[in-house]
Amino acid sequence: MARDGLFDDLDACIAWHPGYETKVDVKGNQAIDDLEIEFFGKTSHAAFDPWKGASALDAVEMTTFGVNLLREHVKPSVRIHYVITQGGKVPNIVPEHAKLWLWVRDSTRQGVKNVVKRVEEIVKGAAIATGTSSKINHKGSYHEMLVNLMGSKVMQKNLEMIGPITYMDEEADFAKRIQKETNVEDKGIICEIKKLEDPTKDPEGGSSDVAEVSWITPTLHLSTTCTPYGIPWHSWAVVTSSRHSIGYKGMILAAKVMATTALDLFLYQEILIEMKKEFKDKLKGYIYKSGIPPDRKPPIRIKNGH
Repeated sequence: MARDGLFDDLDACIAWHPGYETKVDVKGNQAIDDLEIEFFGKTSHAAFDPWKGASALDAVEMTTFGVNLLREHVKPSVRIHYVITQGGKVPNIVPEHAKLWLWVRDSTRQGVKNVVKRVEEIVKGAAIATGTSSKINHKGSYHEMLVNLMGSKVMQKNLEMIGPITYMDEEADFAKRIQKETNVEDKGIICEIKKLEDPTKDPEGGSSDVAEVSWITPTLHLSTTCTPYGIPWHSWAVVTSSRHSIGYKGMILAAKVMATTALDLFLYQEILIEMKKEFKDKLKGYIYKSGIPPDRKPPIRIKNGH
């Protein structure tokens, strides 16, 4: 959507994500490239005539070995993680096709591009060494978040005006039960509103598609408490908490903060003017360009004819 210009006429963007804490996000998040790496070899019987084959799985394994050696030579802010999504069908057949799904993150878009270039060289080397061919599909790409401090201060003011969430004893007990089940310290639920953090520090981790919009228009981002503190993210525990009144209370608080902030932008033109000035200054002439290739289409799957 960002690549195709759907956000180009926005004056500002206001976004929210559930979290462990309630705060206005000014530390940003990491840029990322999402790569699907394929190798194509030649099949043969792994016991009868393995010398006739060229293993695509060998190429995947050589790539992961090279990537893991690369970890010593990247900046501390870099994160690389992967899964092998296809490695063959049965052990006695040399795999002719294998896939590796790999993500590269860093605190800046340029940092990601630098590491991806090294990964591409590793892939080429693995293909040469195993007598296979390779293909890299660029599935997705996000910038780091471009924080707008002026707008974030307005959002912080509204958050503090509305005030923190309060919880009933039953909700606090539920939170501690979830923490016990996931083997984390039973700190319960973090209620208080955090002060604005230092926006100059590197992000703690994670990436967001909202960051793409932040390079097109001034973007504000909020997190609200929707789960007990410290439970594993993207897990059943988060789903359970989000479906609970704990999650609903966090969502309602976010809606109130987003609405009052939007109202400020409508009523006080000087705020929007200052936000746009800061946005332009931070761009430093940079022109947004999506990292997603122009021919890449969204993976929309239509079921039952609808």
